[in-house]
Amino acid sequence: MGDRANVVVQSRGKRVYLYTHWRGYDLPSILQDALKRGRSRWDDAPYLARIIFQDMVGNNQETTGFGISAELGDNEYSLLVCDTDSKLVKIETEGTGAVTKTYTMRQYVEELKAPVLWEHIAD
Repeated sequence: MGDRANVVVQSRGKRVYLYTHWRGYDLPSILQDALKRGRSRWDDAPYLARIIFQDMVGNNQETTGFGISAELGDNEYSLLVCDTDSKLVKIETEGTGAVTKTYTMRQYVEELKAPVLWEHIAD
């Protein structure tokens, strides 16, 4: 049981997966807040990944519940892919790699409505 999801930070064709075990449904909103806060780092993958992961984890000091990997682990939702080269957020179907929606980072933070972003993303 859980609520598993991943944000993918992509740069120069390489990916880092930021995993949450319990906050999957909230991840689109968490990503939106992190991108707002990290606007000056949209083109800097290492810094942006840290900003996103920090917002995912919050004050959690546990040894479980979150992870960072070069490969996709558990997942229950579409992948939220932050491409720092193109400054796009892509919604990608796990397994097929099909991109179902694409937003500029600006659109993602300014035009999508929180807190229920999954419905907007799925439309």
